[in-house]
Amino acid sequence: MIRLVVLVVLVVLFGNVSCVFGQVDERVKLEVKGGYTNVKNSIYGYKNGIIDTQTRVRIFTYKFDSSQHLIELLSHQSQNPSDVKRVYRYDEDGNNTEEVRYGLGDTVSSWYLYKFDSNHKLINMVRYKSDGTVDRTEMTKYDSNSNKIEWMWLLSDNSLNWKEIYKYDINNNLIEQGRYSRNGSLFWKNTFTYNEKGYKIAEVKYSSYGSDSTKTEYKYNNLGRKIEEVNYTSDGVIERAISNNYDDAGNPVESIQFNPDKSLHLKVIRLFDTKGNVIEETWYKEPNIVSSKRVNKYDEYGNLLEQIDYNNLNEPGVKIEFIYSK
Repeated sequence: MIRLVVLVVLVVLFGNVSCVFGQVDERVKLEVKGGYTNVKNSIYGYKNGIIDTQTRVRIFTYKFDSSQHLIELLSHQSQNPSDVKRVYRYDEDGNNTEEVRYGLGDTVSSWYLYKFDSNHKLINMVRYKSDGTVDRTEMTKYDSNSNKIEWMWLLSDNSLNWKEIYKYDINNNLIEQGRYSRNGSLFWKNTFTYNEKGYKIAEVKYSSYGSDSTKTEYKYNNLGRKIEEVNYTSDGVIERAISNNYDDAGNPVESIQFNPDKSLHLKVIRLFDTKGNVIEETWYKEPNIVSSKRVNKYDEYGNLLEQIDYNNLNEPGVKIEFIYSK
């Protein structure tokens, strides 16, 4: 059975809105509860507090096979013919082995071939241009624990453009990631430190060929939830600090971001229902002064039905609706 998902996206006049289910250049896997196979997603703008229907419409159509693999994606504006088309093919193990991208007139603009190892890890990707010539190749290597240890980007002539090297500790935690040029010089490097429970407690980013570095430190509560994040500049000065608070169910009900002088930069308050769904988010840029708010509604299965964004005057700006069917 082919499963068909239709997403209708209205692009509001005051800016672009990203569809909740992903962008057109990403492989899509919907996680819809309740046995629904069709979803209609509409995004509206408001004028003077009233939904503005005089907007441009873009329709996204997603087709899935019986295994929930995305096999085709179509997109077009209003009554215009399709200007985006993607076709995906899979092997018997469910690995996405081919992706073909089309432009106007159903002409091939590019296509991708993927190869996987016996552990379903991507090891090779070749991108072809519309004339059939190779545009680039990406190659990935793994260790015996299936940790990625090398990623190479090759140019059309198969020469190395750059590569990334990954290193791990005995617990398979990533402790170093670095990007190197074709001649082996370092572009940038990140290092990671963990505590005895395996939680990441520090991350150092080296930029400009390793000459400068910034550092981020993390703290956790007894349940392993991150309660503090502090970012430092290359001079060791605090650039940003974030604290998180949780309710008894483990939901992150409050996040506060501080400026270097410890003044408030941003605070987010979240309300959850009994199923753990976020039903309201409120942003503050000054103490007790609301800068924006988002209200969500869900069905009995936990699928998002409606999302409305409000400005600092509590006026609606964007509304997203979801209609589910079988």
